[in-house]
Amino acid sequence: MSADNTQTPSVPPNGDDDRGEMATSEATIASFILRFTQEHPSDAQPTTEGWRGVVRHVQSRQQTGFTRMEEALRFIAHYVAIGEEAGGEQAASSDD
Repeated sequence: MSADNTQTPSVPPNGDDDRGEMATSEATIASFILRFTQEHPSDAQPTTEGWRGVVRHVQSRQQTGFTRMEEALRFIAHYVAIGEEAGGEQAASSDD
């Protein structure tokens, strides 16, 4: 409650207001699955090197492989506006 005793209506997670009516806002959902793998000989100890991954956009079933996180983020950016809410473009990679 605010200082002037007015209340801001809240909408429960199911989207219904207190009258059982649907809220007027819409949500856009983009889901991704990230899978990381590391291959090494059975007698070798795991290391932090040699990781690779696959990122999959669930709704479109499109996917791409990557060895650097920037590659996965570039794929995700096709579906989600990454960094725009934070005030502009993504930071440039440090190895450019």
